[in-house]
Amino acid sequence: MRCTQTLSVAAFLAASLATACAGAGSIGVDLCPVGSLSPSDTATSLPATLTNSPVGSTFYLEVWTTDEVIPPLGVASGFLDIAYNSAKVNATALSNGSTYTTLDSGSIDNTAGTILDLGGDALGVGTPGKNDWARLGWIEYTSTTPGSVTFTPEPSTLDVFSRYSAGSVPWTQVDAPTASITVTPTPEPSSFVLLAAGAVGAAAVVFLKRRRNRVSVRGGL
Repeated sequence: MRCTQTLSVAAFLAASLATACAGAGSIGVDLCPVGSLSPSDTATSLPATLTNSPVGSTFYLEVWTTDEVIPPLGVASGFLDIAYNSAKVNATALSNGSTYTTLDSGSIDNTAGTILDLGGDALGVGTPGKNDWARLGWIEYTSTTPGSVTFTPEPSTLDVFSRYSAGSVPWTQVDAPTASITVTPTPEPSSFVLLAAGAVGAAAVVFLKRRRNRVSVRGGL
C-alpha cells in the first residue's frame, strides 16, 4: 500500500510540474531589432540585437518563436500585435518570411503605433520552432526622433498560437518579453565641416614645417 501510494504521489507531482512548466511559457516569442535581416527564417540561436539607430536610418524588428515545452513539438502557427512609439520610429514595411505563409496577415498602423495581426500558419513546412528558432516575420522601421523606443508584444484579435499535435496555446502561456532601441541624433553638418577644416589645417601646418626644414638644410649647405 505504501509503495502504491508513493508512486501515486510521484505521478501527481510530475503531472503538476509539467502543467506548471507549460503554463509558464509554452511558446517563446522574442523581438530582435537588427541592422540587417537574418539570412534564414530558422536559427539555432537568436541574432545579435541592435541597441542604437541614428535618425534617418533603417532597421528591422525580427519576430522569432520557439516551442518551450519539453519535449518540444514545434510552433504550428502564431499571430500577435506589436505596440511601439510612432513619435520616434515609423514602420514602413512588413513580411511574413517564407515559413508562416498560410493564412498570413499583418498590417501597419503608424497613427496608433501598432503592428496588427502579424503572423501565419506553417502548414506543410515541417515543424519550425521544434529544436530551433523560427522567424514569424519582420517589420522595417525608419528612425525619426531621438529617444528610447520599446516594442511590446500583445495578443492579436486572432489570438492564435498553436503547437503541433497539441492544439492552440492561449496568450497567457506565451512568453513574450519587450524589446527596446535608442534612436540617436545624427551629427550636425557643421561638425563635419569643422572636423574637415581642422584636419586640413593640421595637414597644412605639418607641410609648412617640413618645407621650412628642407629650406634650412639647403641654405646651410
